[in-house]
Amino acid sequence: MGIKLYMQIFNVKERKIFDLFFVFFKYRITYNFSFYYIG
Repeated sequence: MGIKLYMQIFNVKERKIFDLFFVFFKYRITYNFSFYYIG
């Protein structure tokens, strides 16, 4: 909920950057979790 309000404050460019950062962050968390779970 708070993230949507947070994104509404920024314009389109900053929102795109935030989306890229969020995808990268989520990918890192998933990769680290999978790596930890496997090994």
